[in-house]
Amino acid sequence: MTEKIQNVRYTTLMFIAILFISLLTISSLSFFSIKSSKNGLYHLGEEGLLTVHQSMMHSFKALNYEIQAKLKNSLSSFENDIMSGEPVQFDISKKLVGNFQVPVMIKGKHPLTLGVAGLPKKTGRKENKEN
Repeated sequence: MTEKIQNVRYTTLMFIAILFISLLTISSLSFFSIKSSKNGLYHLGEEGLLTVHQSMMHSFKALNYEIQAKLKNSLSSFENDIMSGEPVQFDISKKLVGNFQVPVMIKGKHPLTLGVAGLPKKTGRKENKEN
């Protein structure tokens, strides 16, 4: 076996050695670059999920703030209606507000309501419709 290797020219042996080193270098560079890009993509995916989570939480906070502001405005308007002018009287009839039967309040000749019946439509919440 060593005799066959000794019969091969020096330039041929050098060519084979350089070819082997080149292939080893290319394959190791390919392996490490694929591994590095895989880690980078995982990191980008984690950051993307975190960004989506944060934007959803900010949206929920903004929606919550907006609904609270609308409810505070409605309550202050309702309180103003109750406190001003004639006294409030309760009628024996009831009105369905949301999912609750609420007694009708009358001030003078006009019924008073808080105006929350359309709130589920505005907020996108599903109403339970029981027949």
